[in-house]
Amino acid sequence: MKVCICKNEIKTVYICIIFFTSASFVLFTALSLIFFNVPDYIYLNIIGIFIFTVYFGFLPAVLYLLFIQYLMMKFGLISSFYNYSLTLGFINVLIISLCTKKKKIDYIGILVASVIMAVCSNVFSIKIYGSISNTETIDFAAIMSFGKIIRQFRIYIFSGLCTAVFFYIFNISCRRLK
Repeated sequence: MKVCICKNEIKTVYICIIFFTSASFVLFTALSLIFFNVPDYIYLNIIGIFIFTVYFGFLPAVLYLLFIQYLMMKFGLISSFYNYSLTLGFINVLIISLCTKKKKIDYIGILVASVIMAVCSNVFSIKIYGSISNTETIDFAAIMSFGKIIRQFRIYIFSGLCTAVFFYIFNISCRRLK
């Protein structure tokens, strides 16, 4: 019986570590451009959402995304609840969930999700957001330009690599606790 309690306590600690780490990354990302002159792959990264989605899965990540959106609106960082950023977040959470749906951390899945997001998430998000919000259509040739794709690769590969490194360190630390 004591072993079962210890495993539950350790799992609770893991959940808290993941939650607070991802929340810290989201907070840093949201505030970095306000206080610092940082490159785009820093203030546009999705490390916090990536970590949360890999560990908890699709539905909890969507709820987490909605909670973040609510807080950003509450503190005046965004003007409307539904916006392009939320659409992009949903698309990214879906891609991450589909690529990393195994029970253990899948580093190849993290890399694959990063590449797919770099190529597809911006296009899908613009199309979906434009359809829902009745905005003008965007020139997809401009979105799919070499420069835009390279920029997206920098953002998503950076986010994916940081997520993979985090889980690598996290897994080593977890093995030592057991």
